[in-house]
Amino acid sequence: MNNDEQELLLLATLEQMQEQLLTILERLLVGFHTESPPARNTNELQLYLKETLEKLDFTVETAPFYRQDTLLWATKEGTDTEHYQSLIWNGHVDVAALESLANCRPIRLSW
Repeated sequence: MNNDEQELLLLATLEQMQEQLLTILERLLVGFHTESPPARNTNELQLYLKETLEKLDFTVETAPFYRQDTLLWATKEGTDTEHYQSLIWNGHVDVAALESLANCRPIRLSW
């Protein structure tokens, strides 16, 4: 499968799973209160991510990080060693507190 075919397959899959993906994003983006300040409040979200990834057969590890935060990393080994590719997901789960809605405007997510 060449790159163009892979891209088309990915886009088709994203479109097919759009509602499921938007539900997950909504849960992650607004379902957990991880504002900073006050910060140190991501344990509940990290537990949700851990349980979700384990259901997808990822090997998940965690480590304490401050009093109310947890570091999380997950791996899922490939099975096709000839075409093995890796995915690294790196980021943070806290968000900056919003001081005012005056400069905000709603957005509509679409593929």
